[in-house]
Amino acid sequence: MNRGGLIFVVGIILLVSGARSLDAQAVGVCGNGIRETGEQCDDANGDNLDGCSSQCKFEQNQRINQLKLQFATSTSCARNAFGSAFKATAQLAIQGNLDNSIASGTTSIVFAMIGLDDLSGTDDPAVEVGIVNGTPLAALGVTYNGNNDLDWWYAVDPLDIDGSRTPTSRLSGSIASKILSAGPGSATLVMNVSSSARWRMSSLRVTATNGDLSTPLLATGAAPPGHLASENLDPALASYGSSGAGIAGELCGNVNAASLAAMPAPVALINGSISCSEGYTATSSLLDVIVGGCRVLGGLITAISPTQPDQEDPNVLAAGAGPPYRLTLVGSRVTGCRDKNSTSVDLNACLNDAAYSSFFKFSTDRVITTRSCPTAPIASNNGPICASRTLELTATGPSGNYQWAGPNGFTSNLQSPTISGATTAASGNYSVTVTLAGCTSPAGMTTVAVGATPATPVITAPSSVAAGATGVTASVIAHEGSAYAWTIMNGTITGGQGTNQITFTAGLSGTVNLGVVETSASCPSAQATTSLPIGVFGPPQNLIATASSSGQVAVTWTASAGASGYEVVRRQPGGMFALLGSTTGVSFNDLTVTGNKAYLYMVRAIDGSNNRSADSNADLATTVIFTDDPLVAQITTVKASHVSELRAAVGAVRNLANLSPWTFMDPTLDSNVLIKTIHVSELRAALEPARSGLALPALSYSDAPLVAGMTAVKAAHLHELRNGAK
Repeated sequence: MNRGGLIFVVGIILLVSGARSLDAQAVGVCGNGIRETGEQCDDANGDNLDGCSSQCKFEQNQRINQLKLQFATSTSCARNAFGSAFKATAQLAIQGNLDNSIASGTTSIVFAMIGLDDLSGTDDPAVEVGIVNGTPLAALGVTYNGNNDLDWWYAVDPLDIDGSRTPTSRLSGSIASKILSAGPGSATLVMNVSSSARWRMSSLRVTATNGDLSTPLLATGAAPPGHLASENLDPALASYGSSGAGIAGELCGNVNAASLAAMPAPVALINGSISCSEGYTATSSLLDVIVGGCRVLGGLITAISPTQPDQEDPNVLAAGAGPPYRLTLVGSRVTGCRDKNSTSVDLNACLNDAAYSSFFKFSTDRVITTRSCPTAPIASNNGPICASRTLELTATGPSGNYQWAGPNGFTSNLQSPTISGATTAASGNYSVTVTLAGCTSPAGMTTVAVGATPATPVITAPSSVAAGATGVTASVIAHEGSAYAWTIMNGTITGGQGTNQITFTAGLSGTVNLGVVETSASCPSAQATTSLPIGVFGPPQNLIATASSSGQVAVTWTASAGASGYEVVRRQPGGMFALLGSTTGVSFNDLTVTGNKAYLYMVRAIDGSNNRSADSNADLATTVIFTDDPLVAQITTVKASHVSELRAAVGAVRNLANLSPWTFMDPTLDSNVLIKTIHVSELRAALEPARSGLALPALSYSDAPLVAGMTAVKAAHLHELRNGAK
């Protein structure tokens, strides 16, 4: 039958057919739109699961309209490792998700009673319960209630049926004195305890008491509930309208561990009112939480007991020596599995076989199933990834014809294609559709991010350090947005982890080994390493670098006891620290500088055996020569040229720190421009990140912050900036 012009809501449906089998013989010409002798209906087609079967038999389908996770066991469901894991604090949150999804239809499990001869549901020695998941349909102006849905319409999930629209999951069973018993068998149920997901269940058993007879409803027009007039349903026909009254039906089965691993942890346990102390995140799975357990209120109350799988899937090959399996954690994530011999086995193979016993109670209403176009595939990718790696695109949906489209003219008709050696040009939005029985779904979308891999950084550090030296620095060139992971052997990092420069304390003998990996947009570089021999004397102290002219910088320091000479190193724009020269004294004149540039100097001591100390403190020298130096409060008049010179000096320091030029207000200053507080504030804002990037200490400013219209510009303000940029 045709049920068009409808709004779809995802769910699970149980289907029951009035025929002994879907291919049973019928009297008359079935499918001609005329109900004849031996036919219970005739909807003028040969389809199953559309209210009237391909053999013109009434289809009795029962959808679960109440579903309650049990937290104990019963006589018929003697094991319940899954439900028993949840304690009182977590039970309401878990059950609340289920209740909401049943009421909205996002959980709609339908039993199809294949081979049912007795539509009263009283006695039938051999029936099959087909299990499918479905989507409730609704017409505008008609209210849907998933807890009270007698003869509502549900579109069957194409994943759960074969080409003849027969359920692929079926449980053998019987009915005696109104009691249905079916199973064991396997099926996939869409349920929502943390998010809507497909649960693979094995050893599934269903027990329920069927309700009273009722006459199937007839639709008003072309909207649910009820059968369409075009089905030509026998008006004398009646069937049982419900089962499991009082939520007394029982559903027992083993939930596959891989299914739980594919479900996100409930939001309430991550950042809700009952968040777990174990520190689960949005990337944690429901399996992580069950295996690791959950304590709330600072660990005082157990909400979920740590629980291991107690069953296996008989339809899957065992991992290693088989169950019982023990899943292992690293932090709060399941990362390994051991078999019954405590031997480590492949995690995926283990999760596919391992399972948790579970127990639900339910009730059902009779419903009507129908055909629908496939919903949009769920599109995803393995990103963000780094350039040159393989991009994996994944579409989750029914079997059908898939079509992908993406950046740079990318197309593919594979359900889950890959792009080898992806470049940053592969970043962008990808869409995918699936076509089934001539009907194309809406597009599923996924956004791909391919990041550039950073070059291997180059570590700048002293060539040697003194035994136990503190405050020693090591650095790499900083890049905006990058993070830096440092490692050290024979020493301790005391500051700067995560940044481009660290300070550390050296060990007492041997060698300090440093390593660093730069990560940008989740892409790590190769690790850079360097080794620093530990010397026997301390570094020089009190290094001062002063530009005496635009072509000369004088460097002085305090001697190190036991040193026979010193090596001076310098960092210039666009480079890292490099050896500049050597001397036996405690001063050095650098005559290789040029005007309007900034340089950074350090010095290390050496002895007669060529042992080297740690580096001294670093000091800045800028070859911008200031007029009226020094500025004298209440004597020197602040001029536009003073600010212009400071802008040049600060710009030189920013260039040395690999920072972009600063854009100043009033870019051209002359005698006609009044010097304002904003001019000084801008210089402070431009200088501080440059000094920070060079690992120089922050400056202390007077009258901070400067307030426009209230704070007068003083000589002291410019003097402080000169000292910070010299």
